[in-house]
Amino acid sequence: SAMNSGEVVGLLSSHSVLPDDFFYIPAGTVHAIGKNIVLLEVQQASDITYRIYDWDRLDSNGRPRELHTEQALEAINFNCEGQGKLRITPISNQSQNLLKCEYFNINRLNLTSPFEIDRYTFDSFALYFCVDGSFKLIYQEGEVNVGIGELVLVPAEIKVFSISPKNTAKVIEVTMD
Repeated sequence: SAMNSGEVVGLLSSHSVLPDDFFYIPAGTVHAIGKNIVLLEVQQASDITYRIYDWDRLDSNGRPRELHTEQALEAINFNCEGQGKLRITPISNQSQNLLKCEYFNINRLNLTSPFEIDRYTFDSFALYFCVDGSFKLIYQEGEVNVGIGELVLVPAEIKVFSISPKNTAKVIEVTMD
């Protein structure tokens, strides 16, 4: 049954955002990103985004962007259990799992010293995103410098490497294992 907009608004919640916060927002969850927030969004591959409201933004031709209210109402998951902000205290110099689901695995690395990674038992690429600080990804054939806001993709063929922080580095690791 269709819900009117007053009923939908009653289901929404808002969260203040601080550095190192982690949110789990499954597919079908209505969400928006507030002003002045920089984030890393990891999601399964999809070409679908349904806009319910668009803050009166205009497209390149100066017209309001298309809304998808009816399609969104059909796709929204109204069961909000187990969603939202997860409070996970950072741990230094070890891989800390934040989320494992059928599509991807997300780990956090808060590094003050070099961290060795062995992916011999895995057959997929891995992504390393620098949230804060900087690091050097060192592998047999060379090294890559990675700064804040940058991402490096390590192909599946590279099995052993290390991440060496310049001083400190906060790193998000995304894998398909």
